[in-house]
Amino acid sequence: MKTLIKYENIENELPNLIPVLKQALQTDMLYIKKVNKECEQYTKECQHACFLTDAHYVIYSPYIKEVDHDRELFVFLDETGKTICHIGGNSIEIGGLIRPCENLKLSDEYKHSIKHHANPPYTSAFV
Repeated sequence: MKTLIKYENIENELPNLIPVLKQALQTDMLYIKKVNKECEQYTKECQHACFLTDAHYVIYSPYIKEVDHDRELFVFLDETGKTICHIGGNSIEIGGLIRPCENLKLSDEYKHSIKHHANPPYTSAFV
């Protein structure tokens, strides 16, 4: 069985992303978003966690409901995909802090598959 590739350019965009995270992203087990460095929430969070200034991406589970985010673990990455830190949802308000990854391109095969998927995965409020 052929493996469906979600992001056709993930290896070029995030060369230092560890294989287990790359595989989880490619199979929709985890989602990735960009850190919105222009929002007020980012400035507020950086006051408590200065290492977030190097964060460009955040990885999270699409299966955890928003009311349960305090139990989630968010993985923050630099611009090359290198893991910077893991932060528990009880330590950070992620909602206004993220935006779509416009630099990661969905493969045509993936776009076709989601058009024909009967039961898409649960997606949290900030997807």
